[in-house]
Amino acid sequence: MMLAVIVLSFITGLFIAAVLFDVVPSVLTWLRRIHIGRWTDEKDWKKAVNSAGLKWLKKTPSVPVSDNTRLTIIERLRGSYKSKKIQAWQQAALLMGANDCTEPEAQRVSEAFIKQKIDFSTGEWKENINSVDSAMLAFAILSSRGIDKQAIRPAMKSTADMLFESALKYSTVPYDSSIPDIRFVDTVGMICPFLFLYAKEYNCPQAFELALRQLTEYLEFGVDKITGLPQHCFNKKNNARLGIAGWGRGCAWLCLALAESLNAVGESPAAAPITEKMKELAEKLVDYQLEEGAWSRQILGESVGESSATAVIGWFMKEAYKLTSQDKYKISFENAVRYLMSRTRRDGVVDFAQGDTKSIGFYSARLAPLPAAQGFAMKLTFFY
Repeated sequence: MMLAVIVLSFITGLFIAAVLFDVVPSVLTWLRRIHIGRWTDEKDWKKAVNSAGLKWLKKTPSVPVSDNTRLTIIERLRGSYKSKKIQAWQQAALLMGANDCTEPEAQRVSEAFIKQKIDFSTGEWKENINSVDSAMLAFAILSSRGIDKQAIRPAMKSTADMLFESALKYSTVPYDSSIPDIRFVDTVGMICPFLFLYAKEYNCPQAFELALRQLTEYLEFGVDKITGLPQHCFNKKNNARLGIAGWGRGCAWLCLALAESLNAVGESPAAAPITEKMKELAEKLVDYQLEEGAWSRQILGESVGESSATAVIGWFMKEAYKLTSQDKYKISFENAVRYLMSRTRRDGVVDFAQGDTKSIGFYSARLAPLPAAQGFAMKLTFFY
């Protein structure tokens, strides 16, 4: 009888623990959304967003891979609830935001973060990072203010060599070597700015050539001819476009690829075609901005705003305004800021960003804070 009571108590305890794993985060989310969006002063909003972003750069929250909100303890125990690969580009976005941040502590926080990633006695990564996502982190570090580019050259070379090796095997770089024929729009945003900047800083024609080839290939085969918006991906074997056209964050990845690549190439001959593609994409995207100032998860089929796409595309509109001096892009940027203010919690955390994509055609229904959305919102707090 006593044994049965002990077993029953143990099972009950496990059940309560499992329920708490699910209930507590939901309750905390509800509490943190109280009075969300009640920002009336843009300066106060910018300061709060930057403060939250720098705090997250010190200790970045893990991004769930799963959309499940029930019995998440099972996935946590299996190790399938979160992913280090996703974490790399989340941290990259935060560092990119910090690089544009005017808060006094931004430089110090950025330097401390980089020292966590790179051993300055050798110049190499402290942890072996060999995923495509890490190229975005390498770019964020290489473009940081005051960084000694020669001191970090071994780490940057390790990342570049990883991409060269992949391209040698597959002609251009796949996101996932288990599906080597698929080219995702994410990849051009993650690797092209890094390769162009690496080529410029270390005089490496091989990096320049690969970046240009990867970007040109996607623009030719991965963009929908009718709408002018990127598909999620395409199959290199038959050039068939896959996934949806106009996925919000997919558009954001292409925005990132074009704008940061243009910033990196400088006065090279590649600048002119990239500039034209930027203008074309900006012209398309500005027409799809919602009245509330956002872009949606599915730009061609939804009218509900999403924060990560809005933060990146809003920043892209700022870059388009710098390029063209057309007021419609300045207005678009300002409207994006207005939307993000309405989705920012009291502590400066930007909410309602889409969760991680599961696979081709399988998009997250989760809308929650995301470090990448926070990082790009930080970039919106700085204007020229």
